[in-house]
Amino acid sequence: MCVYEPDGTPLYTINELLNFFNFTLDDFRADNFQARAFHAADVERVRTTRSKAMSRGEGREVEPRVRRKDASTVGF
Repeated sequence: MCVYEPDGTPLYTINELLNFFNFTLDDFRADNFQARAFHAADVERVRTTRSKAMSRGEGREVEPRVRRKDASTVGF
């Protein structure tokens, strides 16, 4: 679970997610979070999906491949 400002600025995420990526809350809030957390081929799709949903005030569902803290990539 992640919490964002209405403009899309990340505010908070659960510790389990931070531990999965080996990130701090500041890492999560950084501009390059998506590029560091998601497979390179999925980053633009994640950004576009999130941006469209947030501009409409809707929830979103996207299934990107993610990079674990050991740098391996997994899909959900």
